[in-house]
Amino acid sequence: MLSNRHFLTLATMALFLVFGALPAVAQDGAPVSAAELQKTAQAYSNIMMINDEFQQSVQQTKDQAEIQQLQQEANQKMINAVETAGLDVESYNNVMRQVHADEELMNKFTQLMQHMQ
Repeated sequence: MLSNRHFLTLATMALFLVFGALPAVAQDGAPVSAAELQKTAQAYSNIMMINDEFQQSVQQTKDQAEIQQLQQEANQKMINAVETAGLDVESYNNVMRQVHADEELMNKFTQLMQHMQ
């Protein structure tokens, strides 16, 4: 079972790996629907699996060019995971920012993730 703090660290790591540092822009503040939260949780779950595969691949090589290629491939797979879940990258990032900023939303997101395992 993931603690909220551990989960937040994983979620932040996945965001940085996929989409780079989050811009310091105000979130749009629109409420997150249950459907959006579900889609985001599904995308996040897939992103974490892709990240695990990436980490394993990186450990098997020391060649920087190969590592960079693996990173590019993983990033594209992560973007595809977001889009397959029915979101665009901007929407995914917005929901994740709101999840990080709102403890109640974080709890709902964590519950969704636990039900997916």
